[in-house]
Amino acid sequence: MNSAYKSIGLCAIAVTVLALATPIPCHSQEETSLDKIFEVWKKRQKRVRSLHFSWVQTCTYGKGSLPSKDALGIPGVNPEKPKLTPEVDTTIESKEQLWIKESLMRYTVDGPKWDMRMEKFLPRRYTSVYDGKHCRMFFGDQPNHERAVRPSGHLSRSESNQDVVDYHIWPILLTYRATDPTMGRFAAGQWQLRDDKGMVNGRACALLAKTKGHRTETCWVDVARDYSIVRYEIATSDNPTFLRLQIDSRDEGARGWVPFRWRIDRLLAATKTLDETASAEVIQFELNEPMDSSLFEFEFPPGTQVTDYTKCSVSSQLAHRLR
Repeated sequence: MNSAYKSIGLCAIAVTVLALATPIPCHSQEETSLDKIFEVWKKRQKRVRSLHFSWVQTCTYGKGSLPSKDALGIPGVNPEKPKLTPEVDTTIESKEQLWIKESLMRYTVDGPKWDMRMEKFLPRRYTSVYDGKHCRMFFGDQPNHERAVRPSGHLSRSESNQDVVDYHIWPILLTYRATDPTMGRFAAGQWQLRDDKGMVNGRACALLAKTKGHRTETCWVDVARDYSIVRYEIATSDNPTFLRLQIDSRDEGARGWVPFRWRIDRLLAATKTLDETASAEVIQFELNEPMDSSLFEFEFPPGTQVTDYTKCSVSSQLAHRLR
C-alpha cells in the first residue's frame, strides 16, 4: 500500500503504556541494580518458554533509501550517477508473525518486498525457520499473486535463526529473550547501569549503556513495570541517533507486561536523512501455548533456487534434496 508521506524527524516520541486493572509487583528505583535487572529478565525468559505474536506493520522508506540495480554492476548502468530508489517516499504494509519455542524460531512476512533488480516492491512471502541446527530462509510469492520472480532460498548451519539481527522483531526479543546468548542483546559484562535516569512519557527509567568503539547502545528500562524495555537506541559518534525503537506494553495480569505496539526510526548514517520508519500493532499473541515442533521444520518448494552454504554451492533442486 502506497500513500503520501509526511516528513518524520527523530525527536523523542512519548511512549504510552496502558495499565489494566490487575497490577503486577512493582519495583522501586532504589532497589535497582544491573544484577537485579538481568535477574528479572532471566526469570521472564525461563517463564515464557514459547510464544507466538502476529502484528501488522506499516513501513515508510524515504526517497533514495533503497538499493538500485546500480549496485549489481549491470552493463549500461552508470554507478557514478546512481538512481534514487524509490523515487518518492513510499509506504507499504505487511503482516508479520513470530514463533519461538525454546531455541527454535520461525518468522514470516507477507507483504511487498523491495527488488533491487526490478527497482520496485513485489508481493512476496518470506519465511525463515531455525530447527536447532540449520536456518532456512525462503523468498517466495504471496498467495493469490502472479509470480514475479523465481523463488529463492538459503540453507546454512547456525546457532540461531539468522533473523535475530532484524530489528523489526527486537521489541519481542528484547521482552522475552533479552539475555539469551543467541537471541538477546544483553551479555553480562558488556553493559553498565548509568547513574542518571531517563524519562519516557514522564516516567523515570533506569538507563543501561554499552559502548564499543564509536558505537553506543542505550536502553531505557521501566523498573516499576516489571523492568520492561520501553526504548532502545543505537548511535555513533558522528550520528547522535541512527536507530531508535520505542515499545508500548500493557499489563496482561498473570502474563505480565506484553508489548502491543512499537515504532522504529532509522537514519542513513552518511546523510542523516530518514531511511525508514515503521509502526507495528499486535493483533494476536500467545504465551506458553502448546506448539508442535513441526512448525520449525521447512522444506523448500520444488523449483526453488537454493544457495546451500553448508556446501558452498548454488543449485536448483527439489526440496527433498535439501533436508
